[in-house]
Amino acid sequence: MKPVKNLKIFLLLALLGLWVPMVVADGNERPASQGEKNFHNSVIKTLAQAVPSGPVGWTQTNDTTQIKELERVGVGSEKYPFQIYYRIAWKNTNAIYEAEDKLQLELAKHTAPDPELKALNAQSNELIAQYGQALEQKNNAEANRINMEMEALSQKMQAINARLDKEMEAVLIKMAPHDVEVKIVLNANVTSEGIYEEDFKPAASIAGGLTYRSAGVYDPANGWSEGTTFVFLGRGWRLNGNYMETTFNKSLPHTVVQTIVVKIQADPDRTPGIIQQIDWDALKKMVTN
Repeated sequence: MKPVKNLKIFLLLALLGLWVPMVVADGNERPASQGEKNFHNSVIKTLAQAVPSGPVGWTQTNDTTQIKELERVGVGSEKYPFQIYYRIAWKNTNAIYEAEDKLQLELAKHTAPDPELKALNAQSNELIAQYGQALEQKNNAEANRINMEMEALSQKMQAINARLDKEMEAVLIKMAPHDVEVKIVLNANVTSEGIYEEDFKPAASIAGGLTYRSAGVYDPANGWSEGTTFVFLGRGWRLNGNYMETTFNKSLPHTVVQTIVVKIQADPDRTPGIIQQIDWDALKKMVTN
């Protein structure tokens, strides 16, 4: 298979759930056959119907997959199992806004200038002025002495700033809202799934599939991200480094579901209830391999 052109666009569409069939060859397209249309409609509707409704009072996000009629597929896509992706997510916007207000109030307590740092800044400004005078007077010995004093002062200021940064990060971690977002992703006919989450460990099997759970993690750029439960339906899944992998049965037509990967990103206390509400029987009935 030749590389897909416009890789950035391809990845963006895949993440948003707007890309459905695998585009192969040169990126050229052809009209989808009626069989492919029927397969796509049946599978994506089953995926969508298998997931539960969101928590009461939460808002469905606008990056949820929009189900549309399949019109075109990549030339040569019939050589590979037809991939179909569905994503749905919800946010507790009220809780998020409330947490943001509380965070601002807490941060205000930590924005007052540090007295020691303020005094060192004033001392540093005095030394800078003295250093300039020493240079003007061509008093190299005095300039060197002042320079060494400035370096020592700079190290003290850096240590204080590092401490203040850690204190601020501790506040952000403490105040980051938990259990305010749920994401469910279902991906049919994939052979690999990258695993880059923290503390990825085996969990009790769900619906007969290999199951893993990752831990939640705080990221300074994105805040708190809940852990994810991964369920791998279909045969032959195995962990290989940072990937879960399997192989397709090439004797089956491309309009047959051979694998389904279900990812549930939610608070660990909320996740079991979501798992119970997913229609696993409907998903397993689609898988043939």
